[in-house]
Amino acid sequence: MSLGPDRSIETIRTALAMGADNGIHIQDADFAAKADPYATASALAAAIKGVADVKAIWCGKQAIDDDAAQVPSILGEMLGFPVITMVVKFEAAGDKAIVTREIEGGQAVIEVPLPAIFSAQKGLNEPGMHHYPAL
Repeated sequence: MSLGPDRSIETIRTALAMGADNGIHIQDADFAAKADPYATASALAAAIKGVADVKAIWCGKQAIDDDAAQVPSILGEMLGFPVITMVVKFEAAGDKAIVTREIEGGQAVIEVPLPAIFSAQKGLNEPGMHHYPAL
């Protein structure tokens, strides 16, 4: 799922080519002019509520325009899902995930029930570098 202009469609196509089950593009010209982290999370939450059987929601580390890094946390609050940020390693294990996240001076391993929201640290999803089991 991507919220953005027409160029977002290419990202969705890439995800589909890499094995995503489906893709959703959310676009609104008025939104682009007024977007902030809360509005972005609200639009994504509304769309996600219409998707059945969500187990994991992945977000980037932070936006490149405002550098806010707030959408995953706001989205988690809106959906009532736990949020784990700065994920550098991910393993699905039934109805939970075991993730490693970066913290100051090291890493922390966390077990979290699914569904959950994760924000990926740079390098987590290098194509061809990792294999993650299907959720």
